[in-house]
Amino acid sequence: MAYGRLYSNDGAMTPGADGETLDDMSLGKIGRIIDALRCERYRFAPVRRVWIEKKNGKLRPLGLPSWSDKLAGEVIRLLLEADYEPRFSGRSHGFRPGRGCHTALTEVAVGWTGITWFIEGDISDCFGSQISYEAACQAFAATCTGDSLTLP
Repeated sequence: MAYGRLYSNDGAMTPGADGETLDDMSLGKIGRIIDALRCERYRFAPVRRVWIEKKNGKLRPLGLPSWSDKLAGEVIRLLLEADYEPRFSGRSHGFRPGRGCHTALTEVAVGWTGITWFIEGDISDCFGSQISYEAACQAFAATCTGDSLTLP
């Protein structure tokens, strides 16, 4: 399932940090990655940083991980999503499968009748350095229902 999601991506043939593309994957290699994840032996490699041009002419950094790391990350994402998705509020739309700003706007347009004004705020930096890494790991470990969990 994780391989299929990555394969359908437009960037599937972009070489990763080690020059590997999705076509370099084999069932044996995928099996070794899954086995390493199960045994908690998998280690992510450093990403290759490239700079891409934005529409305004400025450059922004982009990290290109190896395809093995992309596959491992997608497997982890699928496992966490299966565990946490049922717990989220139906009114939460950010970074969720099948949801986003358009579904949020539709919910507002259809269900929020009688509202005459909204206040918009930017909270992008409210949590940047305020949340303790240790506290976040403890909260995550307390709610994760997986068989095992190892956090650094």
